[in-house]
Amino acid sequence: MLPRRKRVGKRLFQSIFKEGTTFHSPHLLLKVREGGEGGRFSVATGKNSARKAAERNKMRRRGYALLSKQLPVLPKHAMGVLFIKKDAPLRRMEEELTLLLKRAGLK
Repeated sequence: MLPRRKRVGKRLFQSIFKEGTTFHSPHLLLKVREGGEGGRFSVATGKNSARKAAERNKMRRRGYALLSKQLPVLPKHAMGVLFIKKDAPLRRMEEELTLLLKRAGLK
């Protein structure tokens, strides 16, 4: 889990959602915005991805684990939200996240 100061709050989440650039993959969606209080990322899952809250929380924890590995490499001016569309093997999600970060120009 990322420390609270490294996660996106409600206000930032809304601004990233409205103004951010979107990058897709089969299992993930990444919305990124530059500027402001950088170096903040969050993970979100919807009810469409998993019905039970326990499953969604598991997916969210996996997403935070992937982001915590990538965070030291990411630029300090970037903010983003990682949406998990479908559950996938951890290795597959890691590959897709790396691909999305490269497309976004963050890696």
